[in-house]
Amino acid sequence: MKVAVVILGLALAVAFGAPLAAQDLQPPAGAAATVHRAVLPSGAVLLVERVPGAETVALQAVFPGGTRAEEPESCGIHQLIARLFGRKTSRHGVGEIGRLLAEMRGRLEGFAGRNSFGLFAEFPKDRAREGLALAADSLAAEFPEREVLRARDELLSAIREHEEDPAAAALDAFLDTLYRAHPYRLPLLGRMSAVADLRAPRLREFYARAARPDRLVVAVVGDVEPASVVETLRSRLAAPAQKTKSAPPPAVPLEPLPDQPRARAVVRAIAKTYLVVGFAGLTVQDADRHALQLAGALLEGPAGISPRLRAAGVSASSLNVAHMNGIEPGFFAVVAAVEPSQVARAKDAILEALRALAGSLAPAEELERVRREALEAATLARTRPAARAAELAYAELFGLALGAGGADLEDLSRVSAGDVQRVSRRVFVERAPVVVTVGPGARPAPAAAEEKK
Repeated sequence: MKVAVVILGLALAVAFGAPLAAQDLQPPAGAAATVHRAVLPSGAVLLVERVPGAETVALQAVFPGGTRAEEPESCGIHQLIARLFGRKTSRHGVGEIGRLLAEMRGRLEGFAGRNSFGLFAEFPKDRAREGLALAADSLAAEFPEREVLRARDELLSAIREHEEDPAAAALDAFLDTLYRAHPYRLPLLGRMSAVADLRAPRLREFYARAARPDRLVVAVVGDVEPASVVETLRSRLAAPAQKTKSAPPPAVPLEPLPDQPRARAVVRAIAKTYLVVGFAGLTVQDADRHALQLAGALLEGPAGISPRLRAAGVSASSLNVAHMNGIEPGFFAVVAAVEPSQVARAKDAILEALRALAGSLAPAEELERVRREALEAATLARTRPAARAAELAYAELFGLALGAGGADLEDLSRVSAGDVQRVSRRVFVERAPVVVTVGPGARPAPAAAEEKK
């Protein structure tokens, strides 16, 4: 789950058929000098960042959608579409794109998340023009029935495997308990019953509405000339000859945060109990999101949750922090695998660790360590065209007013112990906990009055 930066500034409208001179592309005001933004005639937004010396050229194409735009009866449709990118297009038959990718030493794959879907591609810089054209052509996806059925069976197998994973099942149950109406409650891969009913005609109709060019953001990063990239992609990202009304924005329920603790137990005949202790999280626009990121890193560190579990006599075979910043409030959760007899103690120890961050300032050395590691990881990612393209595309899609010149890194570097304490109080103290178990053990003792689900 990537939270990214937005390119600020004015859009450049590129006219149909007009010659595009290099000087016509301007970097947005306040953005890094190598980042350019254009709005193509179709309405697609194109971001290009030139990185001299980069060995590869990466493209990230994203549409709004994903789980947030699904309902129980359509849960998994974006995942199925993502698996069909690159199989057949209006220009390329079944198998042809795969052969071209192998010959170019490139890669192309679809993806679908909670807030978006699209495709990613990367090619050697000496094949950039034909690679970018192939990636753009892949957005003109066609859905032959045989390929749809094949991809559907693959997705059903992936869902079945996911459901058999107790850690994944625990997180899914947590989300279904945290959210009662919001589509974030739906499983990311989809539901077996919904996916089993999907056929080619429905996918064609859905894709024609959900994947219109005026909903599209494309980011290209590498050693490329911005004007050349626009010239390559302009005609391939043109509006369809047959106009299709864009799908209306999904009616996402405005769900209040839980005001009372919630708990749920899922009985499964396994050796360990998978415990999730979590809360409603933040949005992608929230000023405290960087502080919550560092709070999660502190909790996973040597002075975080682990020593409290040991002090409580709990042996956790796995311990992870999972969190997502959403368009609406996301989630923050701790997932641990413990002995069934230790569930209540483990839950209490986790809550104590979370609330300790709200009760006192984080140790300066620990905060400096996690901040340095986060900055190093983010800085390294920016040197990779693939990661940078994803960052730019998601930022534009989500409208994050962070700038392209490293403003988000500056925000991360300025997170103080007081910031971590404040967001910990917001999320871990002022909000009601949600506790879920999957396993043979007894239901955990409630943190307070619980609602059964």
